[in-house]
Amino acid sequence: MLGHYDIGRVVETSDFLRGSHQAAKLLVRTDRGRFILKRRPRGDVDPFRVAFAHSLQHHLASKNFPLPHLVGTRDDHNSMCKIGPAIYELYEFI
Repeated sequence: MLGHYDIGRVVETSDFLRGSHQAAKLLVRTDRGRFILKRRPRGDVDPFRVAFAHSLQHHLASKNFPLPHLVGTRDDHNSMCKIGPAIYELYEFI
């Protein structure tokens, strides 16, 4: 999964047990920083709904609202990565 992102060499991963327990999260430490990999919970995998949420996050970031920025995929800089029925998101860890 992490191979879809250009985040450097992975040094360590660990479960991130904060927030919603329905969405699995992984704290990823790389030689370029720390990131949170999140898998959207089952039933919340409508790509159009996720795209809308991401567009709102990008808008807020453009207005300097303090929030963790989404990381785009390596090939097409997409803010979500769909593998099978699951949608994954990668955020900068703040």
